[in-house]
Amino acid sequence: MTRDFRINIVRGAALLMFGMLLAGCRATDVGATVLTPDSAYPTEAVASGSTQARSNTSSEPVGSLQARIAIRSPMTLSNNLLPGTAGKNVYLRIQLYEGTYSEDWNPGAYMGTLYEGRYQIVIADQYGKTLSTTKLDNLFPEPLVFTNHFTLAFEDYNGDGFPDFTLGQRANSNGGEYKILTIAEDLTVRELPVRGEHSLYVSKGGEGGSNYSVKLNKSKTGLLSYSYYSQDKGKYIDRTLKWQSGEFVPVAG
Repeated sequence: MTRDFRINIVRGAALLMFGMLLAGCRATDVGATVLTPDSAYPTEAVASGSTQARSNTSSEPVGSLQARIAIRSPMTLSNNLLPGTAGKNVYLRIQLYEGTYSEDWNPGAYMGTLYEGRYQIVIADQYGKTLSTTKLDNLFPEPLVFTNHFTLAFEDYNGDGFPDFTLGQRANSNGGEYKILTIAEDLTVRELPVRGEHSLYVSKGGEGGSNYSVKLNKSKTGLLSYSYYSQDKGKYIDRTLKWQSGEFVPVAG
């Protein structure tokens, strides 16, 4: 065995070892970080679900781990320009301030993204300065669940000149349970009560609403109307309300 041949063998082995080391480090090239389930990761919140750690140089999964996502502010699910504030641009925002985010892609009523927990309504100016904050815990004792971002359907339901809206949750496949809310002079959010009821079960409302903020029909005489599906009768029932002495009162049909 010649001296040059031995040098080539040593050099080849060194190159092989260097290649193995390079392959082992490839996942952390270009600033990428590979986390294991036990890795320390400084965040304010840990999101539910799992993800795949991927390197910047390969599309192949490196390993499965719990998702760890830093959340540095409340999460806004609804951002709305308040009616009548054009030029001043005052916004009403519905924010998740304590709870969980998760994803469930199994077919069902809550398929997709889920934002569950305690919510607040923040009214802010165009620069983001908070003008008022109303916790929704007293109005909705149970945790609220929203599956997507949505807009509110505004209307002056009681004729006092202040914008009102409904906010609710899915009840079943035929409808949801809603409360009628209003913005008071001090910019806090309050409930407009319905005599004898904690909420309205609504299956059909007017145009312009959403699953979480249905729009009630308002007549020229100020009466509100909507429809709900009766399981007992197997059909939709129309219902009418009128504002009387500080509350909505059912009108006999």
